[in-house]
Amino acid sequence: MNIEIRFWDTSAILKVFDSDEADHNAALALWDTRRGRFLRRSSMIAGIEAVQAARAQSPKILANVQNAVDKDIDLVPFDDERFKVALEIAKRRYAKGADTAIVASAIFAQRRTSANVTFITADEDQAKLARECGLEVTMLRPTTR
Repeated sequence: MNIEIRFWDTSAILKVFDSDEADHNAALALWDTRRGRFLRRSSMIAGIEAVQAARAQSPKILANVQNAVDKDIDLVPFDDERFKVALEIAKRRYAKGADTAIVASAIFAQRRTSANVTFITADEDQAKLARECGLEVTMLRPTTR
């Protein structure tokens, strides 16, 4: 059985822990490791963004998001190799810097493994960028607040 890497964007991480979010149950189902062989992975940048967003938007979920970032997600560093991938993207497409860095980290993971990499997001611009870069995307409904 092949292992799948589920690469989580900031917006999707927040949906796992906020029951008021659109597609909260769908995010929970994707998060649940009992339903298959997959790894939860994200960029350290998304981890920082998730904690900051939880603090600003929904303090009731802050402790759970911090715990997930600390223990439940394999956070990959944004190092020189991922920077080079992000620069390749930036030369061809316009996107916010953090979005580009997070997608670059997922692309790097895809290039380095035979595992299927699925990028999970609720950010339409991020989903478009990831698809344009050749990633498989699971799109959750954007926040309605």
